[in-house]
Amino acid sequence: FNICAVISSRIDVEPYRDLAQHLASAFHTLEIETWLLSEATAFGPCRQRDQVQALLGSLRRQLAECGECFVRVDDSRCISFRVGPCSPVLAAAPGLSEIPVPLVDLTPLCKGLPAGFDDEEEGLCRVPSGLRAMLYDPDMSLQSVAGFVDGHNRLCDIIEKSQLGDEHVILCVQHLIHFGLVAVIEEIRRESRYWLTPEFHTAFDRPDIRDEIVRYVTVGKHEGDEELTQIVQGLYCCMDGSGHTLETFSEEHEAEIKLYSISLRHFITFGLLWGFLQRVGSYVQELPPEEAAEFEDLRVVRIPALKEALTKTGMSSSDVNKDKQVRELVKRMNDLRAKEKSFPVF
Repeated sequence: FNICAVISSRIDVEPYRDLAQHLASAFHTLEIETWLLSEATAFGPCRQRDQVQALLGSLRRQLAECGECFVRVDDSRCISFRVGPCSPVLAAAPGLSEIPVPLVDLTPLCKGLPAGFDDEEEGLCRVPSGLRAMLYDPDMSLQSVAGFVDGHNRLCDIIEKSQLGDEHVILCVQHLIHFGLVAVIEEIRRESRYWLTPEFHTAFDRPDIRDEIVRYVTVGKHEGDEELTQIVQGLYCCMDGSGHTLETFSEEHEAEIKLYSISLRHFITFGLLWGFLQRVGSYVQELPPEEAAEFEDLRVVRIPALKEALTKTGMSSSDVNKDKQVRELVKRMNDLRAKEKSFPVF
């Protein structure tokens, strides 16, 4: 019997090689003992091929859903085994100055709860779905590292505070990234400059962003409402990093930031995580002068002015973004942006 399985190219294939060999051996044994695929003969009963197909379908479904199977063949035989955890193909190691940002509540992980834990009876918070998908129970190193992932500590700070070796900490952070529990951003510096990406033009049409942004940038001090959401959106519109550093932005908007209890670090982090804010890199300088000027004109003048004019006619923000002329200008801006191969990725 030749048994094959289609799996992702990004995972460790070794356990699945064992799976194929195990299934081939199991079907070989069943053929010898029960004439599983043989035609009717004087030596044994006939087995219909559709029964074999149903057997293979059950095996594939169970293995795909939970990595183990128990399929009854007859009253005295079954196929039952479990595929061991695969070694994940991890993302590249983050830089020591980069900042791991938690995407879920890591409290259960810090407490060493097993990956499938989902109990609130003892006052412990519910484990987010990302933790339940880990397949691995956290060891003491991972628990220690997770306790220092707060969106403020750099990787080098976590290494120092955890008193673990560089390799151990980096490996733990790579696993947290792999399972979607943590993202990594560059260190936020007051002398850095930030500006909006083309994704900003549609970002605030997304309900998930509108529901979360006020709570995130105010560190839970305010819940989102339409007025405050628009104020935060307006602050982002002022992020024209071509001429302003984060420090000058903070000084110019100090009154609003204090009035609404906005954390500047969370404000920048949210934009980076959702991809509508970007640290100013070198790509404008890589464009020819005329294209660099066109890009800046599209980003700062023409697109915002056109959207403002359409909004004044009574069009909703969603309809404005769907306008043919707006879409053409945004496409041209994206084409210019795509010419740079080395802009920073968050």
